[in-house]
Amino acid sequence: MMRRHNTGNAFPSIFPSTLPKALHSTPSRPPRRAHCRRYPPQYDASGNAFGQEPPLYSPWYGIGFGKAIQRFFAKYAIFSGRASRGEVWWMVLFSVIVTTVVLSPLRLISPSVNTWAGYAWELALFIPWLAVGVRRLHDANLSGWWIVLPTLLTHAASIGLDLFVTGRLQNLLEYVAANGTIEGYPGDTQSLIALVLILVCMAAVGGILWIIFMCLNSNASGARFDKQTPQDSQRPGTTYDRPAVPNSEAVDSQHPNFRQAG
Repeated sequence: MMRRHNTGNAFPSIFPSTLPKALHSTPSRPPRRAHCRRYPPQYDASGNAFGQEPPLYSPWYGIGFGKAIQRFFAKYAIFSGRASRGEVWWMVLFSVIVTTVVLSPLRLISPSVNTWAGYAWELALFIPWLAVGVRRLHDANLSGWWIVLPTLLTHAASIGLDLFVTGRLQNLLEYVAANGTIEGYPGDTQSLIALVLILVCMAAVGGILWIIFMCLNSNASGARFDKQTPQDSQRPGTTYDRPAVPNSEAVDSQHPNFRQAG
């Protein structure tokens, strides 16, 4: 009986062994693109998902323009709680738009109407601006009483300019326009110039302090200023019951998905 020799595989490979090894291997799966990756949600210092609407007593980090305006007037005279930087600066933009688009054209119709409309606008927003400034300081874990300093400086300077400078300065300019020189002016020009410099410096210092306060970084410890109302706790679907993440700066900053509030 004839012995059958074992020659290996019954069906030898059609590829010669001398071919490159890459031809024998299966193509690898292309890597996933970076923009296709799914990242876990970001959280603010209070444990709220970033960009989602929190209750009124809590700051809204990542807020948009329309919601910031709505929230500003909804918390018209609420001094408790906190406010994010977005809640302040979106309202600043809104005020600039109103002043430029609505109030400035009134000057062409009647300067007096423009003046009184400006006073009415400033008076209507005085309390909510003060309230949102206090809440912004709370978000930085500072006492809201610090807002008194820039408020007093800016408003005292504004009132002083209106009462003691505007009329005297207008008379001086009319005299110079009529005579071509300041010599012989019956008023005290040196005291007028000194008063103008003092009031302008007061307004500048107050404005700089206000900007610094409104740009402060958020501090998770500011949650001690939060005051939850019964209306907030009864909101349907609310998942922001405090504390979702321990309100401690050290703990929150170590949270893997913590993001600096803005």
